[in-house]
Amino acid sequence: MREDVRRSLKLNRDINKLLEQAVKVDRAIKIGWNRDGDEIPKVGEMGICPALPKGGRVRILGELGDAVAIMGTGGAFTLVGSAGDWFGAWNQGTSLAIERRVGNSLGFAMSGGRLVARDGAGDDVGAQMTGGLLVVRGDVGTRVGGGMSGGTIVIHGDVASEPGVGMTGGKIIINGRCPNPGDGVDFSTLSSEDLVELNKKIEDSSLVIPSDAVCLIPNGKKVIPSALETNSRKTDWTNIGLVPA
Repeated sequence: MREDVRRSLKLNRDINKLLEQAVKVDRAIKIGWNRDGDEIPKVGEMGICPALPKGGRVRILGELGDAVAIMGTGGAFTLVGSAGDWFGAWNQGTSLAIERRVGNSLGFAMSGGRLVARDGAGDDVGAQMTGGLLVVRGDVGTRVGGGMSGGTIVIHGDVASEPGVGMTGGKIIINGRCPNPGDGVDFSTLSSEDLVELNKKIEDSSLVIPSDAVCLIPNGKKVIPSALETNSRKTDWTNIGLVPA
């Protein structure tokens, strides 16, 4: 664990130095490939590239740990690989993409920006969202959109139990199998105008929402999402600490 933290701190320092120059010349940063294009993937680094600023563009190859690309305010971040929990959490304006499987709490508490996950996700996708667009291709776990109050979640795959539990706003669109939602959530359909507008925002022909997709919306009944309170933060942080740089 200590070695993972050391490597993570070093990688973030390197990214910050590269970003300063890259933003000035409007150039993207690529990490995980050498000058000849050979792959040298990162493995296990956590907390990578927090608070990506406007104009920053980062592309990383690897299998990363938790809390990658959190709290972004702008720019674009692409992970060609997989990540643990909390990928893109607290996103405010960054355009995020992850090509392989991601863990729990994807896009937790997003308030803006967009996030596309192309190989499914774990539990609590989009929990506590207040804004932004989150799209997942592949199956997801329990409590998708739990406690959300705004924003849009699109799932091209099957969802597990308790979709939308405790949501008070926003919408969850599911192009796949969906169990009955709990109290406080109703099934609905998208109008043709909404469908056109959303597909225009997604801007990806492989992620087009079909007209028969299910839409979940809050019905105004107040529900206390007790399961969400205890389960949406499954990551174990007890072994993480500060070490000398």
